[in-house]
Amino acid sequence: MATHHGKQKRAAKHKQRREARRKQRKRAEQRPIAKKALSVAEAVRPVAATPRPTEPERAAIPGAQDDGGYHPDRPMQAELWLALEEEDKLELVGTYHEALPAKQQPPNLHRHVALHTIVENQLASGDPPATRAALERLMGEGMSRHHALHAIGWVAAEHLRRAAETGNPPQLDAVVSDLNELSLASWLAKAGG
Repeated sequence: MATHHGKQKRAAKHKQRREARRKQRKRAEQRPIAKKALSVAEAVRPVAATPRPTEPERAAIPGAQDDGGYHPDRPMQAELWLALEEEDKLELVGTYHEALPAKQQPPNLHRHVALHTIVENQLASGDPPATRAALERLMGEGMSRHHALHAIGWVAAEHLRRAAETGNPPQLDAVVSDLNELSLASWLAKAGG
């Protein structure tokens, strides 16, 4: 009987999430289009120099079609990403992660989406430059862009957690120092611990 009750609770939670997404889409549709400087599809169009995945590879990646979906392994066009409203960025990243299979869902979707967006903003703005350097270093060591975003996001999350505990804002020099020290080996040691 407990199993049935658990299924009911999960079904209710999924129904609430679907309803929240429906309301969010409705609010987004009601916003004047003139406020959006660029379309979402323009913001996530891959850079020309990036090799495109084959059709079967693309079909297997949620959000990878040219429908304006976000995919963390595709580099963003910085000017276009920054021109989007923050709410649109969060919606793009959230939609990608919601489409993942249940076993790949992050434990706290809202926090995960926020960290992805923070890192994408840092990469697009170039501030701090250590974020771009960390991304390139991690990808050079064999990490996918998506996993590198997680590693960089973990650094941001640690500094935000410390700031919340101490009541002091994160110190940029400490963040930059941690980003400069971030490597595949150090990330695996932290992620494993």
